[in-house]
Amino acid sequence: MRRCRVLFCLLFALAAARLLGGESASSIHEMLLVLDRTEPTRHHPFALTGSVYQVGGAKRDAGTETVVVIDDGQLLISAFTRVSGLKPGDVIAASGFFGLQKQSYGNEPYVVVQQAKAIGRAPDIRPVPRRLQDLSSQDDNLRLVETSGSVIDYRPDEADPEFLYLILK
Repeated sequence: MRRCRVLFCLLFALAAARLLGGESASSIHEMLLVLDRTEPTRHHPFALTGSVYQVGGAKRDAGTETVVVIDDGQLLISAFTRVSGLKPGDVIAASGFFGLQKQSYGNEPYVVVQQAKAIGRAPDIRPVPRRLQDLSSQDDNLRLVETSGSVIDYRPDEADPEFLYLILK
């Protein structure tokens, strides 16, 4: 009987490790590398320290969740959380899971912060100066930037019409 329990515990631990994808990512860059080679429905753990860049609300199936943008000093990532009390500028130790969700238009990445603890404050967020030709979809994604150019077209965001897409030249 004891051997059966030990075997069951061992099999359960192996299944949990497979489900969670093994080793925990400790930076957004590591998370992106994992997403490049993962399959939908596979969850991967993360634990990172970063500053809260932005906080907003979102309506999801199970109720209201907070969307938090975390800056780890190099990249920014958007995440869902039910952790309350997070404010822009908080330096947090955050952990949770991430992966890809299958959608009709393809696979969409998701990040869920399950635990977050404020451990300090970051300096005020200021726009990062960028020349138009130096803007990067990876490095500047979600980041507040300052640039200049001529607006040649614009359109409202379909998901949130309060925001506009500007086409600059």
